[in-house]
Amino acid sequence: MYPRSGIAYAALVHDLAESAVRSGVIKKDEWYLTDDKLMRRLLDNETTAPLAAQLESGVQYVALTAVRVFFDSAHGPVLRGERRREFLRTLAAQADTTSLGLSPFAWYEYAKISRSIDFEGGHGPSVIGEPSSTAVVALIRTAEVRRGDKNSTAHIIKHWVTLVHQTAEHFAPVVRIAPLPDSRHFSSDPFDDGTQLSIFDEA
Repeated sequence: MYPRSGIAYAALVHDLAESAVRSGVIKKDEWYLTDDKLMRRLLDNETTAPLAAQLESGVQYVALTAVRVFFDSAHGPVLRGERRREFLRTLAAQADTTSLGLSPFAWYEYAKISRSIDFEGGHGPSVIGEPSSTAVVALIRTAEVRRGDKNSTAHIIKHWVTLVHQTAEHFAPVVRIAPLPDSRHFSSDPFDDGTQLSIFDEA
């Protein structure tokens, strides 16, 4: 299950981690940093501070809609490295989200759910079926949507399945695509804040 708040939180942490690495807040050899020291660095850096602050005050990111893309697992893990970033850049351009305070976010999974079975046949060990190869692709509101952009945002939400499907097919063979079961609980109103999530609860 992918609750709305969980997707929004994952998108925030992804953006914060990427920003921290790019701005030099944390380096490869600093894995030993405690949570407190890392948080202090994130809050002291002007680039990462706005996102890091949301971990204390509550996540302002909102997941507006999400779909699951089922790729052909015969091609191995879903995309790789730079291809994943290219997929999101292409999707953002296709949906024209950047100017609207929106951003696509993808959560990739390979072989997390196995549909393969090992068994001993007459000619030795055999395997029936294959592992899953999927990606959850969500539309995240990362900033306040201007009133004048409400219709454009609602249009993207309505056609998200089609936009994701058309874009994904240019990157890897797609078996099928479907809205997440939980996405029926998402609001189609781009101004709905939903449930904020904070990992630091007040005592």
